[in-house]
Amino acid sequence: MNPIKVHLVRDGLELGVLPLDAVRTLLTEGFLKPTDEFWAEGMKDREFLSTLESSLAKAESRSFKALAARAAATTRAFAGEIAERSTALTRTVTVESATVTNKLLEDSLPWIQTRLLAKLASLGRTSASAMQDEEFLHKLFGALYDCIPKPVYRFVSEQQFIEFCHKHRKQLLGSEPGKPS
Repeated sequence: MNPIKVHLVRDGLELGVLPLDAVRTLLTEGFLKPTDEFWAEGMKDREFLSTLESSLAKAESRSFKALAARAAATTRAFAGEIAERSTALTRTVTVESATVTNKLLEDSLPWIQTRLLAKLASLGRTSASAMQDEEFLHKLFGALYDCIPKPVYRFVSEQQFIEFCHKHRKQLLGSEPGKPS
C-alpha cells in the first residue's frame, strides 16, 4: 500500500507534498503550524492541520470504489490543465521555491533561535562574542542545520539556511525568542 501523501498550504502558498509521517514530524517540531492547511486523497476540501488525524480517518473510511472513481474523474478533468500548467510552473518554480523557503524559515525563527542560543551556551560563547566572529557563526549555523528535522531538508538547503541565519543573526542572537534584540 502506498503511503499517504499530504498536500500542504500556508497562507495560500503551496508548500509541497510530503508523506504523512513527515508531516506529523514537522507539525510536532513546530515547522508546520496547526493553522496550515492540507489535503490528501479522499478528502473533499482542504482542512487545517489541527484536524489532521480526524480528517484522515474520515477520508480512509470512504470506500475504495468511490476513491477510484473520484481519482479517475479528477485525472481526466485535469489532464489537459496539467500540461498547460507544467510549462508555467517551470518558469515560476525558482521564485516560488525561494518564497516557500523564506516563509518556512521566517515562521521558524523562534525554533531556530532557541536551539542556536542553547548551542552557544553549550560552547561557552556569548551572543556578543559570536557576533564578532563571522567564521564561527558560519560553522555554528551549519551545525544547527544538521539538527533540523530531516523533512525540512526538502524545502531548505544548507546554504539557504546559513544565508538566512546570517541575514537574521541580530534577531537570532537576541535574548527573547522571535523578538529583535
